[in-house]
Formats: sequence, structure tokens, C-alpha cells
Amino acid sequence: MTSSGTNFANIPRRVFKIALWVLPLFALANVALLVSTLDGRSLSAVIVRWDLLLGAGLLVFVPWATNGLRLAIWCHFLKLRLAPAQIIRVVTGTIVANAVTPSATGGLPLKWAMLVAEGAPPDKANTLISFQVAEDSSSLLSLVLFGALAIGFGNIAAISQTLEIGSSGIYFTQAAAILLAVLLMILAFIVAAGRYGLLGSKAAQLILKAAIGCRKYFTAMVIDWRNLMRAGKGLALATTTLALVQWMARFSIAAIVIGAAGGQMRPILHWLLQWAVQSFGSIVPTPGGAGGVEAAFLLLFAPFLDADALLPAMTVWRLVFFYFPLTIAAIVLFMLRPGSRGEGISLPEK
Repeated sequence: MTSSGTNFANIPRRVFKIALWVLPLFALANVALLVSTLDGRSLSAVIVRWDLLLGAGLLVFVPWATNGLRLAIWCHFLKLRLAPAQIIRVVTGTIVANAVTPSATGGLPLKWAMLVAEGAPPDKANTLISFQVAEDSSSLLSLVLFGALAIGFGNIAAISQTLEIGSSGIYFTQAAAILLAVLLMILAFIVAAGRYGLLGSKAAQLILKAAIGCRKYFTAMVIDWRNLMRAGKGLALATTTLALVQWMARFSIAAIVIGAAGGQMRPILHWLLQWAVQSFGSIVPTPGGAGGVEAAFLLLFAPFLDADALLPAMTVWRLVFFYFPLTIAAIVLFMLRPGSRGEGISLPEK
């Protein structure tokens, strides 16, 4: 399906306007923090392996390539004719939008909105997102279990106790489970009350309409998954492999930065720790998890670097892992904006 006649109406234009102002300010603040933590030293006094830092700067773009390939494969399977420029816009647009909205919002709704804005029918966008969730969940779970087995669950428990995060993590997990259960109970009560007319006829009509829509989308998703089980198993294996590469590359940046700062690289353990940092950052209600991600990095990686190198390494990691690729994503998104290069699509004012 082409994008003719579509636009970014489903993506608030102000999100991208905010990005033009917020992202440079956050990046400059990170640079200022880096300069202050150097305390008059040159950056070379902290970064002793510039070749590793260059490698990290290149590695951050591997998830872009794998994510784009996965999207292209599934678009072909679902007979969605999204052009390469559209796929790149979905990938980079999701990165930019997710960076200027609270991390707790999650990237999936933003990616769904980008897909619909590029012309994908909502039901097919639902299927694409469900494919992604299945691949990411299975690959991440496999990598986390492999990492835990490789370094030993006992070592993870010892590190958690040393950092005093074990009990807080358990309490947070329990609180999240309780909150989810409460929300599901509230939703079930609202649906039941609306169905039996306790909330008024208008509310009952809205709930009935929503239920019909959900059933329609769920039915379409089931059909797509059935087709996948029949004719797309090879594609699923290929895209899951790409997902494994994507997540291995994404969470390996911290280990490389630590090596560049003169610390001992422990790739598997550091991969697990960066995964923990990003998982924590995903629940912080700030754009890009700002503040929470930095604090989690300092807490988890403190044992692996000298005190005078920890803060500079954290700021370098944040610049390389987040602000550098984010800046490139914003530039690419601007260059490939709808309406450029003869695509005939214009951005609305709202």
C-alpha cells in the first residue's frame, strides 16, 4: 500500500517541533556535564581507547539497520508496499518521537502511529506491532537467560546485594503486578457496567463500538498470524535472528565505553547491566528517561571504573548511545520528510 494521500495527521506536529528545541538543550546539558566532570583534564585523560569509542559510535546504527530490515520483510509478507524512504521515516520518526515523550509512554504506540501515518491500515499496523513484540520478547528473554547462565545467577544476586537493588527491584515488580491487576479489574468493571446500562446509554454505545472494533482488529490479527504459521516460518526465523543481532548490538555500547575509559570489559555482564539500566529508564516519566537512566548507570557500573572516570564515562556513554544517533535520526527524518523529493505528501500544521 502506498502513502499517497496520507500525512502525519496521527503524529502531533508539535512533537517534532519540541524535538528541535528540547533535544539540543539536553545534548548541550550532557556536554556541559562532561566538561565539568573532567575537572580541567582533557578528554584523552579519560578515554584511552579511541578506537573502541569509534566502534561504539558505529555500532549504535546496527539496530537501525536490523529494525528497518525486519519492518521491510514483514511489510512484504503482509503485502504493504512501503517505500524504503517510508520505512526509514518510521524507524527514525519513532526514535525522535520516543525521545521527546516520557519513556513510560512506550515506543510501540508511537511506531503504530508512524505506520498508520505512512499509509498502513490500522489492522495491519497492529499485526506488524504484534510480530515485533513477539520477536523482541523471545530474543530478549533468550539473551537475558543466556547471560544469566553464562555469568551465574549467584553472581547476579551478589551484585544486586552489593548495589542494594535486589529488594527494591522485587518491591517494584510486586507493585507493578498489583497495579496491573487493579487496572484490569477497573477495566472489567467499566465494560460490565456499560454493557448492562449502568453508565447510561451513550456510554453503553461507546463501549459496544469499542468492543466491536477490538474484535475486528483481533480477528484480522489472528488471520495474519495463521498465515504466518502456514507460510512465514522461515521469515519469522530470519527476523528473530535480526532481532537478536539488534539487541546484542544495542546493549553492548556500555561495555565498549567502559573499555574505552580504561576499565575491564566484561561483555556479557555489562550487556545485562545496560539492559537493566534501559529497563529502569523505560519507567522514568521524563523524555528519554533523562535523569533516571544516568542515575541507574552510575549505580550499576560504579564497581567497574575508577571514581574519577565514572562520571565522564557515563556522559560519554549517554552521548554515544543516545544523543548522537538521535541527532542523526532527526536530520534523516527532516531530509526524508513527506513532500520532499517529489513524494507529494505535505505535513499539516496540526
